[in-house]
Amino acid sequence: MTMTPDEIIEVVQAFKDGCEIECFHLGAGSWYPVLKPKWDFSNYIYRVKLVKPSIDWSHVHEDFRFMARNEYYPESRLFTHRPEISASMWQPTDGKVRSTSVFASYKPGTVDWQDSLVERPEDE
Repeated sequence: MTMTPDEIIEVVQAFKDGCEIECFHLGAGSWYPVLKPKWDFSNYIYRVKLVKPSIDWSHVHEDFRFMARNEYYPESRLFTHRPEISASMWQPTDGKVRSTSVFASYKPGTVDWQDSLVERPEDE
């Protein structure tokens, strides 16, 4: 597996913009963080470090316990009950749903939308 020119440009630009980068040695087989990439595209694949969406939960009403991002929307949604995956989105199983778009502290993360479910920390 090799990276396309567009993928190379995207990851190098992300690094230039301050994103953390991970690399995968084509002969070794695991992702690990790299602080100063050598950009050896013959032997390595690079990506932006995968992180889940985040928000300052102290600004979110205590009834909302979960947050997840859908496939085609940049912001996540907050849920009072654990949502379930249905087609290309997280669907509420019960309770209320709110958008994260009004929260300045919201960060969308870089994981695939299917891996984006976050539960409110218990120590809040």
